[in-house]
Amino acid sequence: MVHRSSLLSLVAAALTLSIGPAYAVETASTSEEASSLYWAAFKSFPNDGNSTRVLRNWDSAPLDSATEQTTQAGKISLDFLTRAAQLQDCDWHLDYSKGPELLLPQLNKGRALGQLAWLRARMEFHREQWIAGIDDVVNSIVLARHLSMDKTMIGLLVRFAMEANAIKTLTPELLKMDKPALAHLSERLADLPSGSTLLQTVQMEEEFSLGWLQKRAERSAAVGDPMDWGYIAKWMDQSGSASWANVRNAPAEDVLADVSSLRACLDAARQIIRNSTDQRQTVAALQDLSKRNASLPLVDIFLPDYSRTFTDDAASRTMIVLLQDAVAIAKDGSTATSNLRDPVDHRAIEYRVEPGGFELISRVTNRNGQVTLRVTKSE
Repeated sequence: MVHRSSLLSLVAAALTLSIGPAYAVETASTSEEASSLYWAAFKSFPNDGNSTRVLRNWDSAPLDSATEQTTQAGKISLDFLTRAAQLQDCDWHLDYSKGPELLLPQLNKGRALGQLAWLRARMEFHREQWIAGIDDVVNSIVLARHLSMDKTMIGLLVRFAMEANAIKTLTPELLKMDKPALAHLSERLADLPSGSTLLQTVQMEEEFSLGWLQKRAERSAAVGDPMDWGYIAKWMDQSGSASWANVRNAPAEDVLADVSSLRACLDAARQIIRNSTDQRQTVAALQDLSKRNASLPLVDIFLPDYSRTFTDDAASRTMIVLLQDAVAIAKDGSTATSNLRDPVDHRAIEYRVEPGGFELISRVTNRNGQVTLRVTKSE
Protein backbone atom coordinates (compact mmCIF):
# COMPACT_ATOMS: atom_id res chain seq x y z
CA MET A 1 0.00 0.00 0.00
CA VAL A 2 1.33 3.43 -0.91
CA HIS A 3 2.18 5.66 2.00
CA ARG A 4 -0.17 8.66 1.89
CA SER A 5 1.61 11.92 2.56
CA SER A 6 0.28 15.44 2.26
CA LEU A 7 -0.06 16.89 -1.22
CA LEU A 8 2.60 19.52 -0.68
CA SER A 9 5.20 16.92 0.25
CA LEU A 10 4.24 14.74 -2.71
CA VAL A 11 4.48 17.65 -5.12
CA ALA A 12 7.88 18.52 -3.69
CA ALA A 13 8.96 14.91 -4.16
CA ALA A 14 7.89 15.01 -7.80
CA LEU A 15 10.08 18.04 -8.38
CA THR A 16 13.28 16.76 -6.78
CA LEU A 17 14.98 16.10 -10.11
CA SER A 18 15.55 19.82 -10.64
CA ILE A 19 19.11 21.08 -10.66
CA GLY A 20 20.45 22.56 -7.45
CA PRO A 21 23.11 25.21 -6.94
CA ALA A 22 26.62 24.40 -8.12
CA TYR A 23 29.72 24.70 -5.96
CA ALA A 24 33.26 24.41 -7.25
CA VAL A 25 35.10 21.59 -5.54
CA GLU A 26 38.18 23.70 -4.97
CA THR A 27 36.24 26.27 -2.92
CA ALA A 28 34.73 23.79 -0.47
CA SER A 29 36.30 23.71 2.99
CA THR A 30 35.50 22.29 6.40
CA SER A 31 34.44 25.76 7.55
CA GLU A 32 31.54 25.76 5.11
CA GLU A 33 28.01 24.68 5.89
CA ALA A 34 27.14 21.03 5.49
CA SER A 35 24.71 21.85 2.68
CA SER A 36 27.50 23.52 0.67
CA LEU A 37 29.66 20.42 1.05
CA TYR A 38 26.79 18.20 -0.04
CA TRP A 39 26.14 20.32 -3.13
CA ALA A 40 29.82 20.00 -3.98
CA ALA A 41 29.41 16.22 -3.64
CA PHE A 42 26.35 16.26 -5.91
CA LYS A 43 28.20 18.40 -8.47
CA SER A 44 31.06 15.88 -8.58
CA PHE A 45 28.82 12.81 -8.66
CA PRO A 46 29.72 10.27 -11.40
CA ASN A 47 27.08 10.13 -14.13
CA ASP A 48 28.74 7.91 -16.72
CA GLY A 49 26.90 4.87 -18.03
CA ASN A 50 28.92 2.34 -16.05
CA SER A 51 28.37 4.13 -12.75
CA THR A 52 24.66 4.49 -13.38
CA ARG A 53 24.32 0.75 -14.09
CA VAL A 54 26.33 -0.29 -11.05
CA LEU A 55 24.65 2.09 -8.62
CA ARG A 56 21.21 0.95 -9.75
CA ASN A 57 22.13 -2.38 -8.10
CA TRP A 58 24.39 -1.09 -5.35
CA ASP A 59 23.40 -3.88 -2.93
CA SER A 60 23.93 -6.79 -5.30
CA ALA A 61 26.46 -5.58 -7.89
CA PRO A 62 29.49 -7.91 -8.19
CA LEU A 63 32.55 -6.56 -6.46
CA ASP A 64 34.49 -6.48 -9.71
CA SER A 65 36.39 -3.98 -11.84
CA ALA A 66 33.20 -2.17 -12.91
CA THR A 67 32.28 -1.58 -9.28
CA GLU A 68 35.82 -0.49 -8.48
CA GLN A 69 35.68 1.96 -11.38
CA THR A 70 32.43 3.42 -10.04
CA THR A 71 33.75 3.95 -6.52
CA GLN A 72 36.90 5.53 -7.91
CA ALA A 73 34.81 7.85 -10.08
CA GLY A 74 32.85 8.84 -6.99
CA LYS A 75 35.83 9.45 -4.73
CA ILE A 76 35.52 13.26 -4.76
CA SER A 77 31.82 13.05 -3.91
CA LEU A 78 32.56 10.69 -1.04
CA ASP A 79 35.32 12.96 0.22
CA PHE A 80 32.79 15.80 0.48
CA LEU A 81 30.34 13.41 2.18
CA THR A 82 33.00 12.60 4.76
CA ARG A 83 33.62 16.26 5.51
CA ALA A 84 29.93 17.13 5.73
CA ALA A 85 29.39 14.24 8.16
CA GLN A 86 31.67 15.97 10.66
CA LEU A 87 29.03 18.67 11.14
CA GLN A 88 25.96 18.32 13.34
CA ASP A 89 23.63 20.80 11.65
CA CYS A 90 22.53 21.30 8.06
CA ASP A 91 20.48 24.22 6.72
CA TRP A 92 19.24 23.73 3.15
CA HIS A 93 18.09 27.39 2.92
CA LEU A 94 14.66 26.52 1.52
CA ASP A 95 12.00 29.10 0.69
CA TYR A 96 8.94 27.47 2.25
CA SER A 97 6.69 30.29 1.04
CA LYS A 98 6.71 28.60 -2.37
CA GLY A 99 4.47 25.83 -1.04
CA PRO A 100 4.00 23.10 -3.68
CA GLU A 101 6.37 24.92 -6.02
CA LEU A 102 9.26 24.42 -3.61
CA LEU A 103 12.01 22.28 -5.11
CA LEU A 104 13.78 19.62 -3.04
CA PRO A 105 16.49 18.36 -5.41
CA GLN A 106 18.77 17.42 -2.51
CA LEU A 107 16.58 14.42 -1.67
CA ASN A 108 17.09 12.42 -4.87
CA LYS A 109 20.71 13.51 -5.06
CA GLY A 110 21.23 12.54 -1.44
CA ARG A 111 19.77 9.09 -1.99
CA ALA A 112 22.14 8.56 -4.91
CA LEU A 113 25.10 9.67 -2.78
CA GLY A 114 24.00 7.18 -0.14
CA GLN A 115 24.00 4.40 -2.72
CA LEU A 116 27.56 5.30 -3.67
CA ALA A 117 28.62 5.19 0.00
CA TRP A 118 26.97 1.79 0.57
CA LEU A 119 28.54 0.39 -2.59
CA ARG A 120 32.04 1.45 -1.54
CA ALA A 121 31.40 0.14 1.97
CA ARG A 122 30.57 -3.29 0.51
CA MET A 123 33.95 -3.29 -1.24
CA GLU A 124 35.77 -2.16 1.88
CA PHE A 125 34.10 -4.80 4.03
CA HIS A 126 35.00 -7.43 1.44
CA ARG A 127 38.65 -6.39 1.86
CA GLU A 128 38.24 -6.32 5.67
CA GLN A 129 38.91 -2.60 5.73
CA TRP A 130 36.46 -2.28 8.59
CA ILE A 131 37.01 1.30 9.68
CA ALA A 132 36.76 2.68 6.14
CA GLY A 133 33.55 0.72 5.50
CA ILE A 134 32.03 1.80 8.81
CA ASP A 135 32.75 5.44 8.08
CA ASP A 136 31.12 5.30 4.66
CA VAL A 137 27.96 3.73 6.09
CA VAL A 138 27.71 6.00 9.13
CA ASN A 139 28.39 9.03 6.93
CA SER A 140 25.35 8.00 4.90
CA ILE A 141 23.23 7.94 8.08
CA VAL A 142 24.45 11.43 8.93
CA LEU A 143 23.50 12.48 5.39
CA ALA A 144 20.02 10.99 5.86
CA ARG A 145 19.55 12.95 9.05
CA HIS A 146 20.86 16.12 7.44
CA LEU A 147 18.37 15.65 4.59
CA SER A 148 15.53 15.35 7.10
CA MET A 149 16.47 18.74 8.57
CA ASP A 150 14.32 20.34 5.87
CA LYS A 151 11.45 19.23 8.17
CA THR A 152 9.27 18.09 5.25
CA MET A 153 7.41 14.81 5.42
CA ILE A 154 9.09 13.48 2.28
CA GLY A 155 12.48 14.37 3.78
CA LEU A 156 11.64 12.34 6.88
CA LEU A 157 10.55 9.35 4.76
CA VAL A 158 13.77 9.54 2.74
CA ARG A 159 15.69 9.44 6.01
CA PHE A 160 13.84 6.30 7.13
CA ALA A 161 14.61 4.53 3.84
CA MET A 162 18.27 5.54 3.83
CA GLU A 163 18.82 4.45 7.43
CA ALA A 164 17.24 1.08 6.63
CA ASN A 165 19.69 0.61 3.73
CA ALA A 166 22.62 1.63 5.91
CA ILE A 167 21.64 -0.96 8.53
CA LYS A 168 21.17 -3.54 5.78
CA THR A 169 24.75 -2.86 4.66
CA LEU A 170 26.27 -3.04 8.15
CA THR A 171 24.46 -5.94 9.77
CA PRO A 172 26.01 -8.87 7.84
CA GLU A 173 29.49 -7.64 8.75
CA LEU A 174 29.16 -7.15 12.51
CA LEU A 175 30.21 -10.65 13.57
CA LYS A 176 33.29 -10.48 11.32
CA MET A 177 34.60 -7.16 12.65
CA ASP A 178 37.39 -6.97 15.21
CA LYS A 179 36.87 -5.20 18.54
CA PRO A 180 38.60 -1.93 17.57
CA ALA A 181 36.29 -1.66 14.56
CA LEU A 182 33.23 -2.38 16.69
CA ALA A 183 34.35 0.21 19.22
CA HIS A 184 34.74 2.75 16.42
CA LEU A 185 31.28 1.92 15.09
CA SER A 186 29.78 2.30 18.55
CA GLU A 187 31.38 5.72 18.94
CA ARG A 188 30.19 6.89 15.52
CA LEU A 189 26.61 5.77 16.19
CA ALA A 190 26.60 7.52 19.56
CA ASP A 191 27.59 10.79 17.88
CA LEU A 192 24.88 10.89 15.19
CA PRO A 193 23.01 14.17 14.74
CA SER A 194 19.39 13.91 15.77
CA GLY A 195 17.85 15.10 12.52
CA SER A 196 14.26 16.35 12.53
CA THR A 197 11.60 14.77 14.71
CA LEU A 198 8.13 13.74 13.59
CA LEU A 199 6.69 16.47 15.81
CA GLN A 200 8.79 19.11 14.03
CA THR A 201 7.67 17.72 10.69
CA VAL A 202 3.99 17.97 11.63
CA GLN A 203 4.58 21.59 12.61
CA MET A 204 6.25 22.26 9.26
CA GLU A 205 3.33 20.64 7.42
CA GLU A 206 1.09 23.29 8.95
CA GLU A 207 3.40 26.18 8.09
CA PHE A 208 4.39 24.81 4.69
CA SER A 209 1.10 23.57 3.26
CA LEU A 210 -1.71 25.24 5.20
CA GLY A 211 0.20 28.49 5.50
CA TRP A 212 0.66 28.59 1.72
CA LEU A 213 -3.02 27.77 1.13
CA GLN A 214 -4.24 30.37 3.62
CA LYS A 215 -2.19 33.17 2.07
CA ARG A 216 -3.51 32.37 -1.40
CA ALA A 217 -7.10 32.27 -0.14
CA GLU A 218 -6.65 35.57 1.72
CA ARG A 219 -5.29 37.29 -1.39
CA SER A 220 -8.18 36.02 -3.51
CA ALA A 221 -10.80 36.97 -0.89
CA ALA A 222 -9.36 40.47 -0.51
CA VAL A 223 -9.91 41.34 -4.17
CA GLY A 224 -13.04 39.23 -4.71
CA ASP A 225 -11.36 36.94 -7.25
CA PRO A 226 -11.86 33.16 -7.58
CA MET A 227 -9.58 31.06 -5.43
CA ASP A 228 -6.04 31.01 -6.87
CA TRP A 229 -4.81 27.42 -6.57
CA GLY A 230 -1.66 28.05 -8.59
CA TYR A 231 0.39 24.99 -9.46
CA ILE A 232 -1.82 22.76 -7.35
CA ALA A 233 -4.62 22.95 -9.93
CA LYS A 234 -2.54 21.24 -12.62
CA TRP A 235 -1.35 18.63 -10.15
CA MET A 236 -4.76 17.85 -8.70
CA ASP A 237 -6.56 17.77 -12.05
CA GLN A 238 -4.59 14.58 -12.70
CA SER A 239 -5.21 13.06 -9.27
CA GLY A 240 -8.87 12.10 -9.50
CA SER A 241 -9.41 13.29 -5.93
CA ALA A 242 -13.07 13.59 -4.96
CA SER A 243 -12.19 16.38 -2.54
CA TRP A 244 -10.54 18.33 -5.30
CA ALA A 245 -13.61 18.09 -7.51
CA ASN A 246 -15.70 19.50 -4.65
CA VAL A 247 -13.43 22.40 -3.73
CA ARG A 248 -11.84 23.40 -7.03
CA ASN A 249 -14.37 26.17 -7.62
CA ALA A 250 -15.14 26.95 -3.97
CA PRO A 251 -15.11 30.62 -2.91
CA ALA A 252 -11.93 31.75 -1.20
CA GLU A 253 -13.89 32.46 1.98
CA ASP A 254 -14.96 28.79 2.17
CA VAL A 255 -11.36 27.68 1.68
CA LEU A 256 -10.28 29.88 4.60
CA ALA A 257 -12.87 28.16 6.81
CA ASP A 258 -11.57 24.79 5.64
CA VAL A 259 -8.01 25.82 6.55
CA SER A 260 -9.10 26.63 10.10
CA SER A 261 -10.61 23.15 10.46
CA LEU A 262 -7.46 21.51 9.12
CA ARG A 263 -5.28 23.49 11.53
CA ALA A 264 -7.36 22.18 14.42
CA CYS A 265 -6.82 18.64 13.13
CA LEU A 266 -3.05 19.19 12.92
CA ASP A 267 -2.98 20.67 16.41
CA ALA A 268 -4.74 17.57 17.73
CA ALA A 269 -2.27 15.28 15.91
CA ARG A 270 0.67 17.15 17.43
CA GLN A 271 -0.81 16.82 20.89
CA ILE A 272 -1.27 13.06 20.48
CA ILE A 273 2.29 12.58 19.22
CA ARG A 274 3.78 14.85 21.90
CA ASN A 275 2.07 12.91 24.71
CA SER A 276 2.85 9.46 23.33
CA THR A 277 4.00 6.83 25.82
CA ASP A 278 2.61 3.74 24.08
CA GLN A 279 2.80 2.98 20.37
CA ARG A 280 -0.49 1.11 20.09
CA GLN A 281 -2.45 3.75 21.97
CA THR A 282 -0.89 6.53 19.91
CA VAL A 283 -1.63 4.82 16.61
CA ALA A 284 -5.22 4.15 17.70
CA ALA A 285 -5.68 7.79 18.73
CA LEU A 286 -4.30 9.06 15.42
CA GLN A 287 -6.51 6.64 13.47
CA ASP A 288 -9.53 7.84 15.41
CA LEU A 289 -8.59 11.45 14.68
CA SER A 290 -8.42 10.67 10.96
CA LYS A 291 -11.81 8.96 10.99
CA ARG A 292 -13.46 11.82 12.87
CA ASN A 293 -12.12 14.34 10.38
CA ALA A 294 -12.44 12.29 7.19
CA SER A 295 -15.29 14.44 5.90
CA LEU A 296 -13.38 17.70 6.15
CA PRO A 297 -12.87 19.34 2.75
CA LEU A 298 -9.24 19.07 1.60
CA VAL A 299 -8.27 16.58 4.32
CA ASP A 300 -7.16 13.90 1.86
CA ILE A 301 -5.19 16.51 -0.10
CA PHE A 302 -3.34 18.37 2.62
CA LEU A 303 -3.03 16.00 5.57
CA PRO A 304 -1.08 12.73 5.68
CA ASP A 305 -2.14 9.64 7.60
CA TYR A 306 -0.18 10.32 10.77
CA SER A 307 -0.90 6.89 12.26
CA ARG A 308 1.22 5.36 9.51
CA THR A 309 3.86 8.03 9.74
CA PHE A 310 4.11 7.52 13.50
CA THR A 311 4.50 3.76 12.92
CA ASP A 312 7.29 4.37 10.40
CA ASP A 313 9.00 6.81 12.75
CA ALA A 314 8.75 4.44 15.73
CA ALA A 315 10.16 1.56 13.67
CA SER A 316 13.04 3.65 12.32
CA ARG A 317 14.05 4.94 15.75
CA THR A 318 13.89 1.42 17.13
CA MET A 319 16.04 -0.05 14.36
CA ILE A 320 18.86 2.37 15.13
CA VAL A 321 18.72 1.36 18.80
CA LEU A 322 18.72 -2.33 17.82
CA LEU A 323 21.79 -1.67 15.68
CA GLN A 324 23.58 -0.02 18.61
CA ASP A 325 22.62 -2.96 20.83
CA ALA A 326 23.82 -5.45 18.20
CA VAL A 327 27.19 -3.70 18.01
CA ALA A 328 27.56 -3.96 21.79
CA ILE A 329 26.66 -7.66 21.71
CA ALA A 330 29.09 -8.37 18.87
CA LYS A 331 31.80 -6.58 20.84
CA ASP A 332 31.13 -7.74 24.41
CA GLY A 333 28.98 -10.85 24.05
CA SER A 334 25.68 -11.63 25.74
CA THR A 335 26.66 -9.62 28.83
CA ALA A 336 25.57 -6.56 26.84
CA THR A 337 21.94 -7.77 26.79
CA SER A 338 21.06 -7.15 30.44
CA ASN A 339 18.94 -4.01 30.03
CA LEU A 340 17.93 -3.54 26.40
CA ARG A 341 14.93 -1.22 25.91
CA ASP A 342 13.21 0.20 22.86
CA PRO A 343 13.10 4.02 22.50
CA VAL A 344 9.31 4.21 21.95
CA ASP A 345 7.53 2.29 24.71
CA HIS A 346 10.72 1.57 26.73
CA ARG A 347 9.88 -2.12 26.89
CA ALA A 348 12.43 -4.92 27.04
CA ILE A 349 14.05 -6.07 23.80
CA GLU A 350 14.28 -9.83 23.45
CA TYR A 351 17.69 -11.36 22.69
CA ARG A 352 17.51 -14.72 20.96
CA VAL A 353 20.47 -16.87 19.94
CA GLU A 354 20.15 -18.16 16.37
CA PRO A 355 22.35 -20.49 14.28
CA GLY A 356 25.35 -18.42 13.23
CA GLY A 357 24.26 -15.32 15.10
CA PHE A 358 21.42 -13.77 17.09
CA GLU A 359 18.17 -11.82 16.83
CA LEU A 360 16.97 -8.74 18.65
CA ILE A 361 13.17 -8.49 18.80
CA SER A 362 11.31 -5.38 19.91
CA ARG A 363 7.71 -4.97 20.99
CA VAL A 364 7.57 -1.96 18.68
CA THR A 365 5.85 -2.86 15.42
CA ASN A 366 6.15 -1.77 11.82
CA ARG A 367 3.69 -2.57 9.05
CA ASN A 368 4.94 -6.16 8.86
CA GLY A 369 5.01 -7.02 12.56
CA GLN A 370 7.54 -6.64 15.35
CA VAL A 371 10.68 -4.67 14.59
CA THR A 372 13.48 -7.25 14.47
CA LEU A 373 17.19 -7.18 13.68
CA ARG A 374 18.82 -10.47 12.68
CA VAL A 375 22.62 -10.59 12.86
CA THR A 376 24.46 -13.40 11.07
CA LYS A 377 27.73 -13.63 9.20
CA SER A 378 27.47 -12.99 5.46
CA GLU A 379 29.01 -15.49 3.08
